[in-house]
Amino acid sequence: MDNSKIVKKTILGKEMYMRESHRLPFYLDNFKLYDRALPRISKAIKEIEGHLTFVDIGANIGDTVELVTMKAEGKFLCIEGDKDFCDILKMNCKENLNVELEESFCGETDETCNDIVLDKSGGTGKLENIKTGENKLVFKKLDTIIKEHKKFDKANLVKIDTDGFEISILKGSEFVLREIHPALFLEFTPNYFIEKKQNPTEFFDILYKNKYKKALIYDNFGFPLKVIDTNDLDSINKLISQIDHSEIYYYDIFTMHESNEKDFKEICDKEIFEVIHILKLELNTLINQIKTGANNQYKEKLNDFPDKFILLSIEKEKLRKEISEKTVYYENIINKLNNELVEIKKSKGWRMLLKLRKISSLLFPLDGYVRKSTYLFRKVFKRLLFSKRSVGKVNSKRNFTVNNNSKKILYIGHSYHSKTKSTQFLVDYLKESYDVEVVLDNSWQGDPYPDLNFVDEKYLAVIFFQQLPSIEVLNSIKNENIIFFPMFDSYSFLDFNYWKNLENIKIINFSSTVHKQLLEWGLNSIYVQYFPEPKDFIPGNKNEIFFWQRVESINFNTLKKVLGKNKDFKVHIHKATDPSNNFYQPNKADEVKYSITYSSWFEKQSEFLDLVKSKSIYFAPRVTEGIGQSFLEAMAMGKAVIAPNNPTMNEYITHNINGYLYDFKNPMPIDLGSISEVQSNAFEYIKQGSVDWSKNKLRIIEFISKSKL
Repeated sequence: MDNSKIVKKTILGKEMYMRESHRLPFYLDNFKLYDRALPRISKAIKEIEGHLTFVDIGANIGDTVELVTMKAEGKFLCIEGDKDFCDILKMNCKENLNVELEESFCGETDETCNDIVLDKSGGTGKLENIKTGENKLVFKKLDTIIKEHKKFDKANLVKIDTDGFEISILKGSEFVLREIHPALFLEFTPNYFIEKKQNPTEFFDILYKNKYKKALIYDNFGFPLKVIDTNDLDSINKLISQIDHSEIYYYDIFTMHESNEKDFKEICDKEIFEVIHILKLELNTLINQIKTGANNQYKEKLNDFPDKFILLSIEKEKLRKEISEKTVYYENIINKLNNELVEIKKSKGWRMLLKLRKISSLLFPLDGYVRKSTYLFRKVFKRLLFSKRSVGKVNSKRNFTVNNNSKKILYIGHSYHSKTKSTQFLVDYLKESYDVEVVLDNSWQGDPYPDLNFVDEKYLAVIFFQQLPSIEVLNSIKNENIIFFPMFDSYSFLDFNYWKNLENIKIINFSSTVHKQLLEWGLNSIYVQYFPEPKDFIPGNKNEIFFWQRVESINFNTLKKVLGKNKDFKVHIHKATDPSNNFYQPNKADEVKYSITYSSWFEKQSEFLDLVKSKSIYFAPRVTEGIGQSFLEAMAMGKAVIAPNNPTMNEYITHNINGYLYDFKNPMPIDLGSISEVQSNAFEYIKQGSVDWSKNKLRIIEFISKSKL
């Protein structure tokens, strides 16, 4: 019995009630693919069939419903027999009008069983036999449940996760499998079947006899391994033999009826490409961090990085052709790094470190007084170490060879900005004084870093915006006049050990926070605060809010908390998340309460601005910003901006004067009673700031041309 208290925890930006011991948030935070496949599959099925009618057997606390609705809305039948899980499920789904609850266990027959108890730990439950004669649990066949819930007689997706009852449930689903034949997403844990004296291969026998002839196999962390025929005993037994309770604990199985073979193949292809894309982004991030000098911190992460995505067997040749040289590039890097890690792990030092770490965890528990005191000491020591009075300071180069006879500038920018146009103002400004050659860096998408071997002294300067190459690439550039525009959201977390490698380049900051820190460390930095040109003052419709969800961590749920009991607000949500972020779908009740409307991408910036103009409030979309073009454009039209109290937002906004700031880690309701005054102040602030920018931006040109600092 799990007696830990019920608390609120956040999963992918959504707050849910659960027992304090529930492990789901940990798994989602630490394993990028865990529990992500089913939401993607649900979305694909809805796109193909036009609806999502979902039966969740072993619904637990309703977490599957929450994860799936982030990708696709639908009707949900949650089947859960445990009273404690049901009570929490009701708390989590009370505002979702599309959820029905069946409070029973699902099994092979309709019966009431004695001497069975649900053994619960870590947020999951397993039914076990006991000899008390006290417990009575109600079991129903899925066929019976569907007859009682008529809305689900056309269910197109069934999930079964019941820790060993999957075979029994499939046996009690004859009508559903034969007549309705929904797609199935099942957990396969052979040990549980063996404990019940069932043959694990019977699981696949039932699928094959009901014409579910092919299945996509995932390991327990969400990595798609391969597609098998459900009557291929050799492949099935091999999968079972690979469960070692170290790398693989169980499998998730996705399968569709043979009448949907074409759809099954399409979904499998999408799954493989999506997983490859996610893993490439993650790996590319790790590699870039290693290249830029943060070796120790990120090499540890590579130890957990999967190499399975290069071994995916579905249409291997087709996939390899589409990935082509990029896959080979990553394979070589992975192999090289894995070889390095193997050698490290063989060393005596590594083994000794593991032993010391184990001893340390026993002597100094994470929640212990000594560990907390040590952490506080380290935090204070680090602050002292990197202060102006400390040794954490570089002797930056003050003389540069600058070819002021040249007007040629090479500008290397982030390729995503070519879509958002958020940095076009800077390129346009540079073009007023120089011949600017623009190169787009697409390495964040998995491409190699642009080749800069052609750069020489004929260029006046080489400018990097937001993203730097490795130190090796920087040092190989045959031009001393290198300028870097860092963004707070990309570089603020890096410490002195990284920045000391940049002592011989010039740095131009749009964030005063980063600038002040770099000056303390002795680097060549100037600060210029950007302001857009003011628009006409357009107050917009009173109490109407524009919110562009770009990241998972700031979603509609965040906005709800900040609004609190403020009444009569209408919300428009722009659904265009940044790469690798999921959209949080408000439930139907909130859509009605807040009169929610939606948009996706705009072809023209003017269309985006017109929509913002019609609202009086702009809810800032990100936790931190590099510059913050979107919220600055809103202020320039006289919008009241609500934003996290972080840079760069808090470098422009003074709370309750020209905008509103809230604590992102603990959002609380804010008083919006002075919106009209705040709107007016915001407009005037940007108006004056634009005048300052027109003067101060000249410092950028001067700084680029200076040979002595």
